[in-house]
Amino acid sequence: MKSSQYDSQYLNGESLMMWAVRWFNMSNDDFFRSYGFNFNPHAYTGLYEEARERVCGNESQ
Repeated sequence: MKSSQYDSQYLNGESLMMWAVRWFNMSNDDFFRSYGFNFNPHAYTGLYEEARERVCGNESQ
């Protein structure tokens, strides 16, 4: 797995990449119910695309 700058940038004790991967695996409502805040990977340049690649691999292309 390719390393990302977002693996070492943190929010609420978890990497931004981890939050983005979790976000991809559930609905916005479920994310909020589980973690108590809204998360938008589009707010971080390239995070959405990098996380999508990690979750979906080549099938996202």
